[in-house]
Amino acid sequence: MEDNFKDPNHPLQLVFVCAMWLTGFDAPSVSTIYLDKPMKSHTLMQTIARINRVFPGKRSGLIVDYLNLFKHMKRALGDYANPSDEDEMPVKNLEEQIKLLENVIQETRAFCSGLRIDLDAIFEKNETFEHIELFQQYLNILLDKDEILEEFKIYANLCKNIYEACKPEVFELNWKNDYLPIILYLADMVKASVRDENIESAKLALARTLDLSVQSSYIKEDAGENKYEITTMKTLNLSEINTDDIRKKIQESPYKSIEIQELKLFIESKLEILLEENKTRTNFVERYKEIINRYNSGNSTNEDYYEDLVDFVDNLKKEDERHVREGLTEQELEIYDLLKKDKLTKKEEEKVKLSAKKLYETITNEQSKTNVIDWYKDEQPRQAVKFEVESILDETLPNSYDKEIFNVKTEIIMTHLMEEAMMEQIAQ
Repeated sequence: MEDNFKDPNHPLQLVFVCAMWLTGFDAPSVSTIYLDKPMKSHTLMQTIARINRVFPGKRSGLIVDYLNLFKHMKRALGDYANPSDEDEMPVKNLEEQIKLLENVIQETRAFCSGLRIDLDAIFEKNETFEHIELFQQYLNILLDKDEILEEFKIYANLCKNIYEACKPEVFELNWKNDYLPIILYLADMVKASVRDENIESAKLALARTLDLSVQSSYIKEDAGENKYEITTMKTLNLSEINTDDIRKKIQESPYKSIEIQELKLFIESKLEILLEENKTRTNFVERYKEIINRYNSGNSTNEDYYEDLVDFVDNLKKEDERHVREGLTEQELEIYDLLKKDKLTKKEEEKVKLSAKKLYETITNEQSKTNVIDWYKDEQPRQAVKFEVESILDETLPNSYDKEIFNVKTEIIMTHLMEEAMMEQIAQ
C-alpha cells in the first residue's frame, strides 16, 4: 500500500493514518493533509513536513485543521523555522484569509458583470422558476466561448478553495457573504454541463436537444432533493438521432450556447466510442478539433458553428453505419481500414474486405496462435502469430500490394493484434 500511495498515477489517493505515516514517511506528490488529532511541537512540525515536498505541478501544500491547532502551529514554527520577523509567519491567520476571500468574490462579481451576468438580480427574484431562468441565462453566457468558461472556473475555484481553507473557524465567526453560494452554484451548473448533465426543475426542463431527437427512452438519474435538481440524460445511440430535429431545436432555443454544449458533449462521447471500436477514426477527432478551434478563434459565427456541429453528427452517423454498408462487422471493418491502401479498384477493395474477413475469422478461431497465453510477450509465439498473419495476407491481398506495402501492412496488423491482446489482459 505504501508504494501505491507514493505513485501519483495510482488510484489510491486518500489514506487515513494514525502515527507511523505522520513522521518519517516521504511521498512528494502528497499536497493535502487533514488534521483531526491534538498535536504540537516536534510531532506537529513533522506532520506538516509531509506535504511540503517539491513535486512537478505542485505549487504548495494545504493543511486543513479541524482542531484549531493554529496556536500550536505558530509556536512550533517559531521554535523550528526561526522567522526573522515574529509577525511574518508561514501560516496566514483567519482574518487575512477571509479578507482574501472577500476580495476574490468581489473580483468574480466584476468579471461576471463584464459579461452581463448580474448576480444582484438573483436576490430580486423570489420564485424558483425565475431563479432557474436567470441561472440558465448566465450559464448560456459562460458556455459561449471556452476562454470565458475557463476564466470563470478559475475565479470560482479560488472562491471555493479559500473558503474551504477558512473552515472550520469561519463558522465560529458567523461570517456570511450572499454572493458566494450564487458563485458556487453557478460553478456547479458548469460542472454539471461539462459532465453531460442537464439542469431542470419541476416547472422548467432545460435543453434536451439530443434526447428530444430520439424516439427511445433515456436514462435519468436524480441527484437528490436540491432546490435546483441536476439530472443525467444520455442518448442511446447514433442511429436514433434526427439531425433535423437537433438543428430546429438549436435555431429556436434562446440559449444556444447551452444547446451547443450538450451537442458537443454528445459528439465527444460518441467519438470516444467510435475510436474504441476502430483506431483508424482519428481523422474525425482532428475534424472536430478544427470546428472548435475555428469558432474559438472567431473565424465562424454561432450559426455556422452549430451548423458545422450538426453536419459533423451526420458524418458520425454515416461512419457508425459504414460497417453495414461494407458488409462487415465492426471488428472486420477495423482490420479492413488498416489493410487499405491508396488507389484501389472496386474489385481490389472487395478482395481486401475478404482478406479482413479471413484474417479476423482465423485469429478468433480456437486453433489460432493468438490463443497462446501472453503470446505477444515472447519472441517464439509472436513469430508464430506473424507467420499466421503473413500466410493469410499473402493468400488473400490483391497483387497490387508489392513487397514493401505487404511488409508495412503486416507490421500494422501485428501492432493491432498486440494492442488488442494487451488491452484484453488489462481488462481481466
